[in-house]
Amino acid sequence: MLLPSTHTQNTAAHQLFEQMVARFPEHTALVFEHKSWTYTHVNQLANQLAHSLIASGVTSQTPVGVCMHRSAE
Repeated sequence: MLLPSTHTQNTAAHQLFEQMVARFPEHTALVFEHKSWTYTHVNQLANQLAHSLIASGVTSQTPVGVCMHRSAE
């Protein structure tokens, strides 16, 4: 569902997602197999990952590769 937002061409993906969290915190953001997660829950998981990366010395200018099994977690 596309909804009007306050983004510009310079709005980062995480900022757009946080807008959705603010507007629809308990709506379903992700469905994988038989599980679903709300915007709030996905945002909490993303923030945990972000804090872990920052604690490891990653900055906004550090490329980060991702390799994982297919999963929503």
